[in-house]
Order: sequence, then structure tokens, then C-alpha cells
Amino acid sequence: RLAALPPGLSRVGAEVRAQRDALVYPGFFGRTPWVQLAHVPRYLKALDRRLAKYPERPDRDARHAEQVALWWRRYKERADAIRPSGRVEPALEDFRWLLEELRVSLFAQELRTPSPVSFKRLDKAWADLERLNHYPQRLTGTVINTEHDHVRQTHQQSAHARRVHLHRGSPE
Repeated sequence: RLAALPPGLSRVGAEVRAQRDALVYPGFFGRTPWVQLAHVPRYLKALDRRLAKYPERPDRDARHAEQVALWWRRYKERADAIRPSGRVEPALEDFRWLLEELRVSLFAQELRTPSPVSFKRLDKAWADLERLNHYPQRLTGTVINTEHDHVRQTHQQSAHARRVHLHRGSPE
């Protein structure tokens, strides 16, 4: 469907290509969390549904696309910033897949999402991510609920480690 797009749809075509390329690229099978691999076909189908629906409501598509693009840029900036360190932020990876689910919800709602997703939930997930990221830097001031923050962060790191082991085929 992408190859047959008329020139007037270059914006949406470029967005769909970029999303497709972020999902499927050389080595994606080994880098995509095992749990998310099962959803990749649905994400790709959502791209196709978006292209099919675009002519019906281009204004709606553009409005949603603009909002999603802002969130994607935030995600990419943060992911690109931590990449050189080799550090893994499980909450950031979870956020990335939440964005994919939001795209399904906005552009191909009939494909459904496994759990509710919205811009409000994205806001909350990002705020949680920011809070987790800044935990070590907050030591200069009063920190409330440090025990809870530490337990939550440890739990998320453990969950990510389990996903990595399962993904690589290692027994737990």
C-alpha cells in the first residue's frame, strides 16, 4: 500500500514508513522483547488500517499524528541520550511499546489494545519515568517515599532482567 500512495499523501506515507522501520529492521527479532514480538503483526496491520482510513478523515489523522510525533520525539531523545552509556531503562522501553499501543488505539481502534491506553496514561507513564530517572539526583533535598521508589525501581529492573532472560532463551 505504501508504494501506491499518491504524492498528496507524502506526509502520512513518511510517518508510516518511519514507524514500520522502527518496528522491523535488521536484527529486530533479537532486539525486540519477546512479549512485544507477538504484537508486531498487529502494529503492522494498524499501519495498513491507518493508510486505508486516511482519506476519510485526514484532519483527524493529522491531529493525532502530531501528538504522537511529539511523544515519539521525547522517547527518541531520551533513548538516544542513554544509548552511548549502554544503560537500559526498562520503564523507557515500556513507554516505547505504550506508544505503539496508542497508535493502534488512535489509527486502528478495531484492532484493539491489550490494555487501556490514552494520552493521559502516556502523560502518567512519562511522569513516572522522569521520577524514576531523577531519583538518584534528588538526594540533595528531602526525598519522600524513598523505600517505595527503591522497591519499585528494583522490581522494574528485575522484571526487565526476566524478560531479557526469556527473550534470549535462558532458563530462569
